Amino acid sequence: MVWQKGRSGNPGGRPPAGESFAEALRGRLKPTTLSKLADKTIALAEGGDLRALIFIRDTLDGRPRQALEHIAAEGPPLLILDRWSSGNDPAGPDSPNDAESRQ
Repeated sequence: MVWQKGRSGNPGGRPPAGESFAEALRGRLKPTTLSKLADKTIALAEGGDLRALIFIRDTLDGRPRQALEHIAAEGPPLLILDRWSSGNDPAGPDSPNDAESRQ
């Protein structure tokens, strides 16, 4: 098949997404059932169930960030730069990846 200029390769577009599992649960769980599930989770956590406690913590506060330690066999510690948030390439202003040089 030869590609034709100006004609879409997918004229029907992306098919619609189906219902997610979370949407299916939200639509089927009654408020009283949700309250019972919450009560049961709290009771498990109060009884010493670590998984229930972690679930509650993660639900209320979000999962804690994992600390990463980068250790090189030789040489100084690794320097990690976040070049995407600053818009500038750590290689310097002469780098072809630098945002300012592309403008």
